[in-house]
Amino acid sequence: MLWLGKKLGLIRAKLVIFYHMDASFDNLLVKSLSFPTRIIKNNLFKIADKIICASLDYVEHSSIKNIYKKYTEKFVEIPFGASQSPDRINRLLVEQIKQRLNWQADKKNILFIGGLDKAHYFKGVDVLIEAFRKLSDNGLSPYGGSPLTSQEKFKQKIGGRIADYKLLIVGDGDLRRDYEKQVQELNISDCVVFAGCVSDDELACYYYLADLVVLPSVTKAEAFGLVLAEAENFGKPVIGSGLPGVRGVVGEAGLLVRPGDIDDLAEKLKIILTDENLRQKFSLAGLRQVKEKYNWGEHTRKLEQLYKMSGKV
Repeated sequence: MLWLGKKLGLIRAKLVIFYHMDASFDNLLVKSLSFPTRIIKNNLFKIADKIICASLDYVEHSSIKNIYKKYTEKFVEIPFGASQSPDRINRLLVEQIKQRLNWQADKKNILFIGGLDKAHYFKGVDVLIEAFRKLSDNGLSPYGGSPLTSQEKFKQKIGGRIADYKLLIVGDGDLRRDYEKQVQELNISDCVVFAGCVSDDELACYYYLADLVVLPSVTKAEAFGLVLAEAENFGKPVIGSGLPGVRGVVGEAGLLVRPGDIDDLAEKLKIILTDENLRQKFSLAGLRQVKEKYNWGEHTRKLEQLYKMSGKV
């Protein structure tokens, strides 16, 4: 009908498309069946007046990069906004979660948020757990990262835990048992907490309690990394994989790691957790980035501006 109307000169509708990420298919049959869909998608991109994306960096490295190169002027970057905010913090709920976590104020808390199911295998939880183990036995004392004393080394030998870090994993799914087994086999169960699924109000508390938020994704199936923007909204330093889209959200608010590189992640964790001045620098940068870019007010303003230019408002 749209084609017929255009042909008759009766209408001139504006077509705006939102593109977020590439679909990933492991099954050959599914890939072949998706071929007609790809043809339709490509044709839609060609006739579209504007194509909205959350990250131009991601688009430039995606399956539609050739379309982007040919129709660069059609693409408009409008990043997502951080839905979680410090305004949601419920102080009573914070105290309840502290009790649940056996909270100790002198420990540094590393927070991961994401699905623990097969569909989200790319989140890199197994990589994070391995890197955390390296952090836990890398020869740092609990306070300030100074070398171990002979007494601390003795405690380590007899099984006493001296690393002053805790890994909080928020999320659930069918891979959770595998990750729990990994933690047990690495003998770090006493400093890793699987919090499961939490409510939005609880999630705000976890952001508040974290010292660092990590998203160690291993493939381009991670197209943006909204949890990083939300962490920045709480003034938390972040670590994210150097992937298209994700690296832009990290920006100046933290450090990038090579996807799937356990040693690199362990080193970046150590750098941030043992440097208070650096954490403060990343915190301020993250707050600035959210204010300038990753908030729904700015998102809405850009959308309204786009539709006005398209003659729809």
